[in-house]
Amino acid sequence: MSQNITTPKLCKSSSRWYVYFSINGKQRRFTGNLNRIKNLKKRQAAANVLLKSFKKNIASGWSSDNPMTEVNYTLIDALNFALEKKKEFIAKKTFHDYSNALGFVIQAIKDIRLSNLYIKDVRRLHVKLVMERMKKDRNWSSKAYNKNLGYLSAIFTELMQWDLLENNPCFKIKRLPEQESTANRPATPNEITRIKKHLQKKHLGFYRFVVTLFHTGIRPVELTRLRVGMIDLQNQTIVMPAHITKGRKKQRVVPINHHLLKEFESMDLSQYPEDFYLFGRIPTGKRGRNRIEFLPASGMLKRDTSNRNWNALVKKDLGINVNLYAMKHTGANAKILAGIDLEALRDLYGHQSELMTKRYATVVKEVNRKMIIDQSPDF
Repeated sequence: MSQNITTPKLCKSSSRWYVYFSINGKQRRFTGNLNRIKNLKKRQAAANVLLKSFKKNIASGWSSDNPMTEVNYTLIDALNFALEKKKEFIAKKTFHDYSNALGFVIQAIKDIRLSNLYIKDVRRLHVKLVMERMKKDRNWSSKAYNKNLGYLSAIFTELMQWDLLENNPCFKIKRLPEQESTANRPATPNEITRIKKHLQKKHLGFYRFVVTLFHTGIRPVELTRLRVGMIDLQNQTIVMPAHITKGRKKQRVVPINHHLLKEFESMDLSQYPEDFYLFGRIPTGKRGRNRIEFLPASGMLKRDTSNRNWNALVKKDLGINVNLYAMKHTGANAKILAGIDLEALRDLYGHQSELMTKRYATVVKEVNRKMIIDQSPDF
């Protein structure tokens, strides 16, 4: 029986090195004696030999029936593997946060003696035990608990992408109630007016970036990956390939409303190559932030550029304690108040469930309350 075997690759995680490939859609991993070699140069040389050997054997008809022993993923190994795979898709600071969270998780796994648990055997109970141990040992607040649970859930989702898990064991684990930070609140109408006027005057390119976030709900890091060719002004859509979206599962098509269309038309996008970044930067050593960033260009923005500009122009200049990401919340609230229902909002933001959309639409309850007051029939 023929087998579909992918090209072997080398993964160098923080704890172990592996040669991995998939056979009929299921991933296999081999370490040989790599991790017994302390000298990194010698380990790299041995890894190259192992990698070359697998490529040669597969080319000559090697199959999974080969007697070579396959190394199973333990929970700890799998988590380290997933973190390495997420690295290229997240910001440097975010990767640091994930690494810290994973360090806490691994220590808890060891403390409750689950080090030998295989990833295929992980259940929701195991995750709950790990989370309870971390909360107790580190005296976490509800916010810290929820944040680290979110990191762990995202790492498990990455393992699902690699077919090492069928279901996310974090699913339906209840988040603890917490008081929402004032910085994550949506901006008030007065604050929006001040932000709009100030950004239009100080940094038009960044203003358009913020407006796009407000109208589309596209995450800031995803906005930095948009290219001119993804903007279809005639059909008023933004076509986002799967590889630039958060879940990286499928393409997203985001509508361009009439307000945002005017902003894009003013950018005269037809004069730029399609592979230019919509909000890019001109590669230059000169400092002149307003001139070289947030305009169609061949260079990609650094991941911290949008937050750096927001902190300087909004938080510092205007004294408004609202985060850039809150513009997504603000846009959701404005759409709800304008009569757009949650199903349409869920589709726009690419959420898998209506529950996730409700997290952003904080005025839903108020809208429902007003609807009952204004539209209830008489006795």
